[in-house]
Amino acid sequence: MRISSRFFQTMGVNSILDQQVKLSKTQNQLASGKRIMSPSDDPVATSQLMQLRQSQNTVGQYQANADAAVNRLSTEEGVLNSVTTLLQRVRELSIQAANATQTNDTRKFIASEARQRLEELVGLANTRDGNGEYLFSGSKGYTEPFVPNASGGYDYFGDDSQRFLQIGAGRQVADGNPGSEVFGLVRNGNGTFVTSLGGSGTVTAAPTNTGTGVVDGVAVSAQFIPAVDGYRIVFTSGVGDYEVQDAAGNPLAPPVTGTYTDPGSIDIPIGGATAATVSLSGMPDNGDTFTLSVGANTGTGVISGGSVQGQFSPALVNGVNGYTLRFIQAAPTDPITYEVLTTGDLQPLAPPVTGTYVDGQPIAFQGALVTVTGTPANGDTFSVRSSEYQNIFQTLSDFVTTLETGVTSAAEQAQLNNNINRFLADIDQSMNNILTVRASVGARLNAVDGQRYINEDQLIQTTQIISSIEDLDYAEAISRLNLQMAGLEAAQQTYLKVQGLSLFNFLR
Repeated sequence: MRISSRFFQTMGVNSILDQQVKLSKTQNQLASGKRIMSPSDDPVATSQLMQLRQSQNTVGQYQANADAAVNRLSTEEGVLNSVTTLLQRVRELSIQAANATQTNDTRKFIASEARQRLEELVGLANTRDGNGEYLFSGSKGYTEPFVPNASGGYDYFGDDSQRFLQIGAGRQVADGNPGSEVFGLVRNGNGTFVTSLGGSGTVTAAPTNTGTGVVDGVAVSAQFIPAVDGYRIVFTSGVGDYEVQDAAGNPLAPPVTGTYTDPGSIDIPIGGATAATVSLSGMPDNGDTFTLSVGANTGTGVISGGSVQGQFSPALVNGVNGYTLRFIQAAPTDPITYEVLTTGDLQPLAPPVTGTYVDGQPIAFQGALVTVTGTPANGDTFSVRSSEYQNIFQTLSDFVTTLETGVTSAAEQAQLNNNINRFLADIDQSMNNILTVRASVGARLNAVDGQRYINEDQLIQTTQIISSIEDLDYAEAISRLNLQMAGLEAAQQTYLKVQGLSLFNFLR
């Protein structure tokens, strides 16, 4: 077979180019430190690298989410710490206000600071995070959660949901708490039941009345219980026909109706006895209304404590919740006794709960343990009903209003002390709720820290595996570079030798 000079030259050039390509690849590997420069270098390893890098990016996003959660939760924890300090100060103010040496003027000074604390609390509840989102708006990050309303309270405009961040393959964490949970879902009283004052009644005529009916007086017996929130006497004709309704305008059960004769009186029976007698003169027109509302206790009895003994069992009769603790003293020389009634129908418990009142001795009934101090007057009542949710802002606002109301008698001082004691119980419940939320925030921060360590370990392991697959073995690569350089030089020298193999060089 004939081999032409052109063939020799082509083979030589191709050999040189092949060696240059190999050398260039090795030089690029050394420059980058990577063994795989393109998918064709190792298709199987490239597939593994793609999966590993995707896992690496996912774990990296988990870490970013964890960092965001830590920032939000740390900010929330700081705010809740400030709220706790604020509530502790308000509690100190309430104890200070209950001191017998305080006057109406000094209590107003305390009320002034309490009002400033209320405004500070609202500011804390409307705190924003570093991204400008409200901490306590739920999922409505850019909606201000607490806004003052026309009645002097505060409305919540966030929602009750939580935002969850994925911080691990199977782990999510809430990055905050809705304001309704932190500042709104606080049970008043001792968390199980709440006590409130009772008292006598007053009658007011509706401003829309058109008849000549005038209230001459009202006689209230010990049967009149404030927990029913009063009664309405509604005249249904122009000839004296009337119906007695509850404060919401519903007829009593059984119905109480009759015909009034001018002048005369109307009896309101409760629990089988006359609770109140309203004296009138003149003739009301059809639709005229007179409202019998609750006054205040006249004694100096103060609810100084309330706790749960066993399981509190609230009564629910005729839609009215709770019990009524009523004090009775027929004559000034008689001992003060008490009885417990179901508030809805004012019936004694079965078996009856009665006894002789002893100042400071707890009264136990249906799982409740209520301590009264002072001297209740005949007919004074205290309502014990199940706790309800009340937001912290309303608690502080009621406290300010209580302090700003003047006291002119021993009975009013007792009412003030009752209100402050109830506020102390409410503020303790608020602080307990804040501490509960803080505990949950702390637990989530610990969980996030633990997951971050796990994520970091995963990132380290993934990085090591990627390195073992794609990183270059420099010792092997340098040895290969030297061999390839020698091969290139050999190819170049061979090409020069072949260039000299021409028949014309031997012709003379």
